Amino acid sequence: MVDIAGLLESSRLLDNWELDSVKKETEETVARSLISYRHLKTELQSQCFSLSAQEERLDEESGAEPMTVWVMGSWGALESVDGKTEDAEEYSRKKRELTKEIVMLKIQVLCLKQVHVSSCIKQLQDLITKGSKTPTPEGLQFCRFEEWVQGNQQIYKLQSKMLDLEAAKIRLHKEFCIQDDKELSQSSVSSITTRQSFTSHLEKKLGSKEPDVTSGDLNLEEVVVSPGSLEIASILDRILDTNHINSTFEACKLKAYIRECWDVQNIDDEFPTGVHPDRYQEFVGGMAQYIIDKQLTHQRESLSYDMVYAKLEQYLLPSIYNLIQAHIRKPEEDKRISQIYKNLAHITQTQFGINVVYQDDGIAPYYAAVASMKSMALSILPSRKIHAIVSAAHCVFKKLNELSMLENSKPPGADEFMDVWVYVVLKSKIPNLASTIAFLRRYSNPNLAFSEAGYYLASVEFACQYLVRINEQDYRDKTHLLTERIVVCEQARFGKMAREEAAVFEIVSQDKWLQGFEVFAVKEWHLDPTRFYRTVIVPSSDKSKKVKVSVVKVRPENTSFAQIEMLEQVFMCPANENGLLCIRTNYGIAVTLNVDHVRDQLTLIPIPDGEYDSFEDTVTNFATLDKLACDYNPLPRNAPAEIVLMTTVFETIQRMEDIVSNTYGIANSPHGAVRNLIGALVIALRQLSYLSSLFDTPEVYSALIQSAVQKFQTDYNRKCQSSISRLPCNGLLCPNTWEALQNSLGKAPKMTIAKS
Repeated sequence: MVDIAGLLESSRLLDNWELDSVKKETEETVARSLISYRHLKTELQSQCFSLSAQEERLDEESGAEPMTVWVMGSWGALESVDGKTEDAEEYSRKKRELTKEIVMLKIQVLCLKQVHVSSCIKQLQDLITKGSKTPTPEGLQFCRFEEWVQGNQQIYKLQSKMLDLEAAKIRLHKEFCIQDDKELSQSSVSSITTRQSFTSHLEKKLGSKEPDVTSGDLNLEEVVVSPGSLEIASILDRILDTNHINSTFEACKLKAYIRECWDVQNIDDEFPTGVHPDRYQEFVGGMAQYIIDKQLTHQRESLSYDMVYAKLEQYLLPSIYNLIQAHIRKPEEDKRISQIYKNLAHITQTQFGINVVYQDDGIAPYYAAVASMKSMALSILPSRKIHAIVSAAHCVFKKLNELSMLENSKPPGADEFMDVWVYVVLKSKIPNLASTIAFLRRYSNPNLAFSEAGYYLASVEFACQYLVRINEQDYRDKTHLLTERIVVCEQARFGKMAREEAAVFEIVSQDKWLQGFEVFAVKEWHLDPTRFYRTVIVPSSDKSKKVKVSVVKVRPENTSFAQIEMLEQVFMCPANENGLLCIRTNYGIAVTLNVDHVRDQLTLIPIPDGEYDSFEDTVTNFATLDKLACDYNPLPRNAPAEIVLMTTVFETIQRMEDIVSNTYGIANSPHGAVRNLIGALVIALRQLSYLSSLFDTPEVYSALIQSAVQKFQTDYNRKCQSSISRLPCNGLLCPNTWEALQNSLGKAPKMTIAKS
């Protein structure tokens, strides 16, 4: 080999890889060209000697005693070919023959180049007698050597034969391993029914290989061109660019294959042509190996097969991607998975069977992994799609390790990974998932199957098959609430909810009397319109006590998984939060209260005759008084849970109705001054744009109304110049706030309001 680094800068070699390596500070002269051609001739002779030595080694191997042959299995494990010795020997023999033919063709190409170089040297030697600084004729310029190579038909034909032989080597290897592929397919996803079986199947295919997740660093392989290889990448761009100007051998072959893909109408498995995956892999694999072999004789940065394969994808797939999709798409499976995405859109981690230790309590669980998986759709290149899968797996293991350290539990393994992985694939909602997997399986770099990238691609494939086979009803059947009947005291409210379109509840029976129980209204719950119930029933020692109830059940066809989980928390009270308990009665389950475990402030109002609906408005008006700052001062509490008799409620409301009417100037009516005041307040807030015009007039002073009042108070204080006139910013409707609202509506002059 010639030591290129030792050559003078003015006489650096020009080869197929770097047309601009010769720096032309001045016009190329005869002497400069002669030096360059002499060095090139030396290099060509060195390459010929190297290839001749390789040919001799192949001849020696063909006559040597056969050795034990091993082949790389489809999942990275080395498998012996015992029992297939004859096939292995035949495979080795044919591979040597193909390699030898390629070497001989390379020697022929070098010989043609040497003849041309020798001719140029002879002509330049004749010209140098006229002066060493004489400009070199255009036909003899060293910078034109590559153009001569690209235009030489003999060299083009020899290179085409080399490319065909490289494709033949790939075809030979595939035929030899096809039996292993058949055995692999027979034990594939057809027998997989659970995520645990996915894990065991993967471990079997990997030879019990499992990613090292204890350290949190998976050392995932980069499947795209690395930033540190920009020089090599630019060279690949120059020789592979398929624009009409580029006439390199590689670019011409790419354009020819693209024309073939568009010309072939019918894809035949017996004679693979066009975009058939066998033909594609033979062409791309052969071209990648051809480019790799061509650079072996040059002392440069190592060029990896994966890098070349990724670059070939970049220049080839945009032109034939739609043709490939038309060939491999799986519309029925894609449609089925899209429906699964919709049906299981609200499924929770608990419902999906993820261990509580590894449940991400973020707003969007495993967001980073889901985002990485979604990025698959941003590129059509298989290498980029697989890189997105690997990145998603990295995010999953990183999060699993974080959660395990928080709980001081054992490091996550394949079982924990698979549970979360299928959940991530489901939440990613990858469009046309089945077709995408088929595309990656058939058109991605085969080398990736031997790496962790192959492990994760297989995991996505198994997740896809799991989703195809999934039975949504299985998840719903695990929900105990769907099998229960629920006893409720608010008959009118639940009757209204049951009559709504796509109602969550269905009325089973009405006007049932539940013996041996009392019903208590909880005052604080009556101002929260999002609560399903505002009462609790309590067992009574007086068996003559009774409560009028309705019996309802959840309609699973109208509820999502998230809604079901929320309803379970509401009606079955698994956490016993704030003293709430779920008890079983003659008609079904019901919510009761253990006052000894109440933490939050609750005011319990016993309903005298057990019929809550008759007292609902009264209790609501009583709860609203807490939001009106007008001489209403409840008695101090001695405990979080306090009982207020209904007689006290009536007396308080009667007294406050007159006060509200006089203080706020609201006329009393059968509905009560308090109810009328709330209606007038909502109208005022809508007119001042603190509430939407679509906001219905509510029956309660809800948190939304309180927030709107607080925003008005804040804005009013910001505009107010006098500190005496400032309003309290608590969202409560005091007389000063009401007067300020009326002034704002009437656009009256700013006035001083007495401090409340």
